[in-house]
Amino acid sequence: MDKAITNEDLSEIVGRELASADSWSNGDLADQQAEALDYYYGQPFGDEEEGFSSVVTRDTLKTVEGIMPSLMKVFASGDTFVEFEPTGAEDEKAAQQATDYLNYVFDKRCDGFNVLYTWFKDALLMKNGLVEVSWTQDELCDIENFVAIEEIEVTALEEDENLEIVNKEVNEEDPNLYDVTVRRDNYRGRPVVDNIPSSEFRIKARSKSIQDADFVARVQDVSVGSLIDYGFNREDISEGHSSTLIKNQVEDSRFGDVDETADFGNNTMVEYVKAWVKAFDEEDEKMKLFEVHMVGNTVLEKEEVGTIPVINLSPIMMPHKFTGVSVADLVKDIQEIRSKMWRHTLDNLALSNAGRYAAVENQVNLQDLIDNRIGGIVREKVQGAVRQLPVPQLGQATFPFLNELEKEREDRAGVSRMTQGLDASALTSNTAATAVNQVMTAAQEKIQLIARIFAETGVKELFLQLYRLARTNSSEVDIVKLRGRFTPVAPYDWKDRYDMAVTVGLGNQNKDQQLMHLNNISTMLTGIGNTQFGYLIQPQHVHKLATEFIKNAGYRNAAQFIGDPADVKPPEPQPSADMIAAQGESQKDIADAQLKQVQAQAQQAEAQLKQTELQLKLENMKFEREKFEWVKKKEAAELGLEAVQKRPVGIGDSKLRMSGE
Repeated sequence: MDKAITNEDLSEIVGRELASADSWSNGDLADQQAEALDYYYGQPFGDEEEGFSSVVTRDTLKTVEGIMPSLMKVFASGDTFVEFEPTGAEDEKAAQQATDYLNYVFDKRCDGFNVLYTWFKDALLMKNGLVEVSWTQDELCDIENFVAIEEIEVTALEEDENLEIVNKEVNEEDPNLYDVTVRRDNYRGRPVVDNIPSSEFRIKARSKSIQDADFVARVQDVSVGSLIDYGFNREDISEGHSSTLIKNQVEDSRFGDVDETADFGNNTMVEYVKAWVKAFDEEDEKMKLFEVHMVGNTVLEKEEVGTIPVINLSPIMMPHKFTGVSVADLVKDIQEIRSKMWRHTLDNLALSNAGRYAAVENQVNLQDLIDNRIGGIVREKVQGAVRQLPVPQLGQATFPFLNELEKEREDRAGVSRMTQGLDASALTSNTAATAVNQVMTAAQEKIQLIARIFAETGVKELFLQLYRLARTNSSEVDIVKLRGRFTPVAPYDWKDRYDMAVTVGLGNQNKDQQLMHLNNISTMLTGIGNTQFGYLIQPQHVHKLATEFIKNAGYRNAAQFIGDPADVKPPEPQPSADMIAAQGESQKDIADAQLKQVQAQAQQAEAQLKQTELQLKLENMKFEREKFEWVKKKEAAELGLEAVQKRPVGIGDSKLRMSGE
């Protein structure tokens, strides 16, 4: 028997869990979130009376907006949101590349600043800030024109599966050729980080966290045309059609009285559900996590996944509970009290300027009294017929109390006037600098704690999700500009990674404090460089210090000011004056030695030449002597023959002797 989980099983589970989650999300939590929005916008409380002040203070807005600049400075003031730690010495370059690439992708392709801003503000105001991380394929269309091509080339274009013939015409100049326009569709994958409004989010009640929850869903109003464009079947969408738009008190508070109506055709709005459901698979005998896409009761698509790609932030976490405490929760009661105090004070001032009067009946012209014009005359028949009713002065009591409430708000949220700019009293000679710093540090610690919570529970998980998506979905080399130069990146070759450190600034310091510490570090390193331990300071340490100085100055790309020692070869060291003089003396000595060697070689050559000339002379003398001996022997032989033969005889030179005869 087949016991695998079917679409019908998932549809039943999702429907049941949605009904339960809807009652939870539209109950007390939605009321609290809607109230937080109303307080942020300064909406009336509903107990206002005509003729009396209805002012509403903006304590919630002031507190949230007071925290936001510090948070954004911590996370978005530089070009590095997180840093990946290498798992070994051989992994250092890979970890650095992953750090540079994912920070670039999040900042440039995912609109990182807006994502963080919305995410953080949702958390501060609505108790929970939520984002969904996914992967999408962008369709890129290229149009190419081919002019005056032959039939065989047209056939080759038609057979190319990656091309679509948009237009084909006979060439005007040559009827045997063609002009062809083709379309080429390319797809480029990229991660998407989408902020989820609280009104769209559902989670099983009493869940401790998203990853531990058995049911998590996102419910959206989506047009039929958009779902078809996503790739879902048109018939399945029609079967699950529902034109009921999502409405709850949170959306009403967020958008006010906006009139929303359902359109028709492919623009008809339907309730689209993307749910993550844990279900027990009887066939495999284990729990499985499914991502389910539904419209109505129809399952459009299902897929087994490994994790829920939704990440939650809460500024004040509650142990063992998904929903935390918002900053708005800390100051809503103060806003209500201060608003009422201001109302009473303003009403009191109004009564002081235009108070109530007592008048003796028929003894006063009431119209004169009612007109109450500046410099106006009130006619009375009897002296003392008009008198002003006494109005108690509330200012002396209310203003100190209002200040105490302001201090209470600052103490709860950590947003102090001292942290947002020193007032005049803080700059007097009676206020020690250490006392001012202590006040600022105490206030900043609360904001820095919120920043650390956001970093460890949200931003870290976000970048781990981005890493996994890039690693498992990228199939091509991506060329991006990292550290001032274009670099090819192949995420599909990355290793599985879990070690990552989140960059959250330097503790609880502001930019001025960071600059002060950087200057101290620079001075310390300069001192160490002049000692026997100067070898401890390497080029990468100098580069890191200079980079931090540049980032502290507000420049995101330090590479435009200083090069990386890993990429730049240091020049040859320049010799000193003493070294140059020593080298000159050494070269002079070498030159003198070479000259002497040449002179010696010349003398030796001259001696050899004289020896050779002497040998030649000796050889000539020997030759002449031998020649002389030979002539003597020849003449003696001739004389002997002449004596015997009684006639002249020439042995060697007969011609000469014949001429002699």
